[in-house]
Amino acid sequence: MIREHNVPGVLIENGFHTNDDDRANLMSDSFLDSLAYAYLNSISAYFDELPFAAGTPMPLYNDVKYSAWYYPAVIYVSETGLFMGIGNNKFSPDSAMTRAMLTTVLARWSGDDFSDYNESPYADVDIGEWYGQTVAWAVDNGILGYISGDLFEPEQYISREEIALMLYNYFIWNGYTLPVIMDIVFEDEDDISPWARIAVDAIRDYGIMRGDNNGMFNPRDNATRAEVSQIFFNMMTILANTE
Repeated sequence: MIREHNVPGVLIENGFHTNDDDRANLMSDSFLDSLAYAYLNSISAYFDELPFAAGTPMPLYNDVKYSAWYYPAVIYVSETGLFMGIGNNKFSPDSAMTRAMLTTVLARWSGDDFSDYNESPYADVDIGEWYGQTVAWAVDNGILGYISGDLFEPEQYISREEIALMLYNYFIWNGYTLPVIMDIVFEDEDDISPWARIAVDAIRDYGIMRGDNNGMFNPRDNATRAEVSQIFFNMMTILANTE
């Protein structure tokens, strides 16, 4: 912070070296990375675009502009390996996520070793497919509680309420306790399936999934790759601030 100037600035406390927990965080690369992403997201929101200077390198993907609301989130999921582009230097931000995709991203997020899974829990999931072992991991840990029967339908587009339930189940499995940071009611609460209502309420209260500009959650709408990127970016930011 430079005093006596007319440039906007913000003073931020990231931790204290006199506190053992803070000292450990400030020496952690993952914690410092999460702070950097949080700052980037905040600057982007303030300026409504990223204020990069001339000569900035080309974007990571041809179809993800610096000014896109999801740019920081896409960079985050790509650099952490949660999910990547689709080839030809494209991310395809508007494409819908499938059940197989979301399950795999969540398994990678956990950091678990799922390579030992060798039996498929569903008739339509080949354990040798790129998503086979992550689906088995998700079933084993109670993440896919909303799917009954012998079929997983891996290529089916995943709905927003399905995502909310998977995230909620994940938090329960991992023992996360998150603060309530949002106090809103969705205009389409009655449209949320009964099996997903508790999860949607919790994920909304945590600030991880939010409604549209009209206050609608749109529970049965598909979620795009950009939206899922933002969800995981929100999770990272919130968890970093609660450590």
